[in-house]
Amino acid sequence: MVGFEKMFKTYGMIFAKILLSCLALWWVFRKVDYGHLFALFWQVDWCWLMVSFLVFNMSRWIAAYRLNLFFDQIGLSLSQVFNLKLYYLGMFYNFLLPGGISGDGYKVYFLNKHYQVGAMDLVYATLVDRVTGLFSLCWLLVMVAGYATCAVWLPIPTGWYFGVMLLLWPIFYGVYSLVARRFLSLFFWSNVWAFFMQLSQVFVVICLLQALHEPLHMADYVFAFLISSMVSVFPFSFGGIGARELTFMYLQPWLGYDVHTGIMVSALFFLLTLLSSFPGIFFLALCPD
Repeated sequence: MVGFEKMFKTYGMIFAKILLSCLALWWVFRKVDYGHLFALFWQVDWCWLMVSFLVFNMSRWIAAYRLNLFFDQIGLSLSQVFNLKLYYLGMFYNFLLPGGISGDGYKVYFLNKHYQVGAMDLVYATLVDRVTGLFSLCWLLVMVAGYATCAVWLPIPTGWYFGVMLLLWPIFYGVYSLVARRFLSLFFWSNVWAFFMQLSQVFVVICLLQALHEPLHMADYVFAFLISSMVSVFPFSFGGIGARELTFMYLQPWLGYDVHTGIMVSALFFLLTLLSSFPGIFFLALCPD
């Protein structure tokens, strides 16, 4: 009976996330022109799309390397090659079991079972890794905000944005020293790698805009994408789909970009994520339960 209730809750959550994604997409697509979206898709420059695919995977390699730094700190030594394979397997599980923590959950389960590392240590390392990535995301968001159209709506001098960027570092260091003292020695390099990972995601968006032949509002699209990345952190949707599109739609009046292009950027980014997760299928045999 307990097993049935657990299975019911698990599949119920999966169904709820898929339903929420479908509702979000329905709400978005009832407000856009399908013909315009199809026209954008058929004029995509596939060379730029391939470049965006490569840059996206480069961001995944950086993220996997950063996570391995935290694993090493808790006494878990994984080769970079095996760690990368496990990372792609986690990406695959993120789609198989919708929700941003599904892949992380599997990695914690696998490493705890096969390497005799404490589950709480693994969860701790994974959470600190996630928080480090979120800090870099916030830092980039403030930087891009100074160049986006939203800066026109806010009577704040551009120099203040850089002041906030500088102020974020001691604030985050203070938080880090309180909740992640065990990983304090990694503070500098983990944040450097997190910054390059988030920056590479920004380059993915720029490549997608080039693929869609959109030379205008570059900072606005990037700003909306970074906001959508923060929204998609919450596991309320299937792989972030729906949440990103809603974000692009509701920010459009404030940022002035073409909403169809924004939604297409979001859809293509989801496609890149989906295609990049497929190699995880081939690594299932390497990680038997």
